Amino acid sequence: MRSRYTAYVLADVDYLVETTLPASRTPDLAASIRQWIKQVEWQRLHVLSVEAGGRSDTEGTVEFVAEFVGPDGADRHHECSEFQKVRGTWAKGSVP
Repeated sequence: MRSRYTAYVLADVDYLVETTLPASRTPDLAASIRQWIKQVEWQRLHVLSVEAGGRSDTEGTVEFVAEFVGPDGADRHHECSEFQKVRGTWAKGSVP
């Protein structure tokens, strides 16, 4: 989760697409991420809870709040994300 948050901060769209499960990748995923990144300035990530997701696990869940400033001012994105390990790399099941 932290690496994906960092990718949003750095506008690393390729990394965000690569760490999205193939089944969750829509044809417009990269464009959608680019549009979202242009609209916000990320401020802080709060990881609220983690279930599984350890070195020997194949699945995990992360609950987090990401603070940002967008077109309407300061805001927060609160989500519970499911991750799966695919060929040794964690991938998210969907995008915000």
